[in-house]
Amino acid sequence: MMLAMIVTLLLPMTLVNMLIFSVVRDQMLQDAGDWMEGITKNVGRTFDSYLQLVQGATKNPLFDYMLMEIFDSKRMLQTQIPASYTLEERAQINGWLAMLFNMDHGILSAVFVDTHGTRFYLGSHNSHLDEGEIIRQSVELGGDTYISRPTYNSRGEMVFCISRSMVNPANFQHVATLLIYIRLDFLEQFAEAAAESVDMKIIDADQVIIADRDPQALGSRLDFHAPSITYATYPLSETDWILVGSIPTSVLFEKIDNIQQLVLAVNLLLVVVTLFMIYLISSNLTEPLRHLAKVMQNAYKTQFREVTVPIRRRDEIGMITLSFNQMIKHIHQLIDKIIDVEQRRKQSQITALQAQINPHFLYNSLYMIAMQAELDENYKISEMAFLLSKLLRYSVGKDSEAVEVRQECEHLHTYIRLMQYRFPKVELETDVDDEVKDWIIMRLILQPIVENAIIHGLVPKDGNGKITVSIRRARYVADDDRLLIRIADDGIGMSREKVSFLMEYLRSEREPDGSERRIGMKNVFERLAFFYGDHFRFELHSEEGRGTVCEIDIPRKHL
Repeated sequence: MMLAMIVTLLLPMTLVNMLIFSVVRDQMLQDAGDWMEGITKNVGRTFDSYLQLVQGATKNPLFDYMLMEIFDSKRMLQTQIPASYTLEERAQINGWLAMLFNMDHGILSAVFVDTHGTRFYLGSHNSHLDEGEIIRQSVELGGDTYISRPTYNSRGEMVFCISRSMVNPANFQHVATLLIYIRLDFLEQFAEAAAESVDMKIIDADQVIIADRDPQALGSRLDFHAPSITYATYPLSETDWILVGSIPTSVLFEKIDNIQQLVLAVNLLLVVVTLFMIYLISSNLTEPLRHLAKVMQNAYKTQFREVTVPIRRRDEIGMITLSFNQMIKHIHQLIDKIIDVEQRRKQSQITALQAQINPHFLYNSLYMIAMQAELDENYKISEMAFLLSKLLRYSVGKDSEAVEVRQECEHLHTYIRLMQYRFPKVELETDVDDEVKDWIIMRLILQPIVENAIIHGLVPKDGNGKITVSIRRARYVADDDRLLIRIADDGIGMSREKVSFLMEYLRSEREPDGSERRIGMKNVFERLAFFYGDHFRFELHSEEGRGTVCEIDIPRKHL
């Protein structure tokens, strides 16, 4: 009941509320972005207009023939000493400085610097701008205006400079440099006029902050991916600067977040009250069922004996309790029957084991067959019987599961000699390092895999082919204490899909049935897992028409 109430009522109501608030937040964020973009564009256009006005004013002295002649006459003086100016010349220069200085209240100072470094100025800017570097940049532009990056002066004001090289129109010679230092105060003015949370700053083309109300932010890179801030940009047309407006999203969503928290709190209260009421109603119904479930969970501890539940109700729960008691009684009867069947099965197994043929009888019989065939001069049958006896003794002998590498190889050669009577075109080549011949490995690793290579790789190719077995110490590990076995054939091979299926089958816990064609290989894989645990590697590589390679990497064992 609780789950049904949560899924059908409370959860949908909460999801709907969250969806509504999400839609409202997205719309508010979009509106805030449009509003921020409009404000940034208006402020940027105003600043562009102001820069164009000041740049235009710096052209006016170029059209004063008398002023250009004054500076040009001083330029032609061949001396490093600052040139002297008459009172009339100074009055002419200062007149222009006064006109430029009084053009706007944001202009802190206006400066003329001639080619000899003589400086005429009106006002004071107290900035840390490199005036020599500004003059050099202006001269290189050949008459265009140069706008420096803003910096703070000693009074904490942000100042930048607009400069122009004075090129005499009469001879196109640089005669002086005009510098106008301007207070960059529109950021503070905007902050005072707009909301306190709205901010304006200027960045360059590399997104480095060059103008900000916070001096600590200068020189840092602006992160446009900040998830809690909405940005709007406007490229300033007169420079390579970009005006950036921003507003924190927390300010936008402050009120709606409060409303959302209130709604969620009310929903949570309703959930608690509803669940409490459901609990009171359902506990009366579910308590008997919980008791019955507890008895059922603990029934196996007493092997279902002496387990009964008293029947105290006449409803459906009482019927379930009655059915449980009857089921326990039936289980008791089944347990007794299974115990009896198992005892008789074990007795049958003992009888069957006693009736099995003693392996030594088989060895002696094969030996007698071999001797009789040799007496009859049927040497092939004699050798085949001898080889079979040897294989049987190695396979079902009572020796240890672990053998030396040379013993395993000898058994493989015995098996191949026997198989060559049936498939005379099958060849075996072994390459075993002398240093590993006395290493201990698990019995019967090679023969099942070689048999699989003959039956499924070489026989479909008219029984003609070669199997190469290489056993050497693995060289790719630090301690070189592992054995690498490589069994390759030049048979028909397999597709990648078939190799993947075979490896998946080998790693699975599925038992092979009578139709399985690679029981021997799975037996090897499972015995490797039992003998070496997780410290072995078994891989198959094959291509259709190019044969199959089986690689086994196992750790060295010591007796």
